[in-house]
Amino acid sequence: MESEIKTHSTSSVQACQNCRKDFTIEPDDFAFYEKIKVPSPTFCPEFETSYAPDRPEIIYCESCYNAEVA
Repeated sequence: MESEIKTHSTSSVQACQNCRKDFTIEPDDFAFYEKIKVPSPTFCPEFETSYAPDRPEIIYCESCYNAEVA
């Protein structure tokens, strides 16, 4: 049985659940979400992060971290 792949030929404008600002999801993004079997985002990129904003740790890129610990 073949899996069905939905295609989106146009962008979609969504309202962020947090700030209510509109953000756009592009067709390539939809294809990626479907490929990895996750739902489309409901928060704008400003609020999507894997880091808790209330945590005290500083998140460094690799080169900045290396400069800090050297």
